[in-house]
Amino acid sequence: MSVVLSNGHAAKIKELSKSWREYLKSPLGRAEYEDRKSRLKRYISFLSKDKIDDLTKEDFEKLLGDLWANEMWADKGKPMERLLELNNNDWGFIKSQLKELLWADKPISERYDNFRQNVRGLGPASITELLTLVHPDKCIIWNKRAREGLKHLEMENIVPVDKYEISGGQRNIVESWFRKA
Repeated sequence: MSVVLSNGHAAKIKELSKSWREYLKSPLGRAEYEDRKSRLKRYISFLSKDKIDDLTKEDFEKLLGDLWANEMWADKGKPMERLLELNNNDWGFIKSQLKELLWADKPISERYDNFRQNVRGLGPASITELLTLVHPDKCIIWNKRAREGLKHLEMENIVPVDKYEISGGQRNIVESWFRKA
């Protein structure tokens, strides 16, 4: 399904991009940009196609604890503890599903839906953040801030901005029009 942005949506995005580019020139904006680049490098160093087989439970615990989706946890080991508990403490299963999510030769929408069905303990914000950190040119984060941004852009008629749970197909729609904007 293809989505076409209205001239109003495109104009609003263009207007906001100007202020975003200005922000990126500020000291705080540059620091945030460098932090994001560093995060991308760190995640891909553990989750790249040629390194994911070597991923340890301890390394993934650190990566999970560092996700924006898990900011609320004071104990950064809690997300991994919960993930293992909900998946019968089967690290091998979780790791195989993670590898499938990030690197299988299937559409991302299908991989996302399969992961959501098979792995308990990670929600859309965590899963889409992992996808985005590994594939920043193909994926976007689906979290509360993203939904609020879409509301600000008046996208309610295009995207289910009030939905926490989305399907891989709905996620694909959002990503497709972001790439065109």
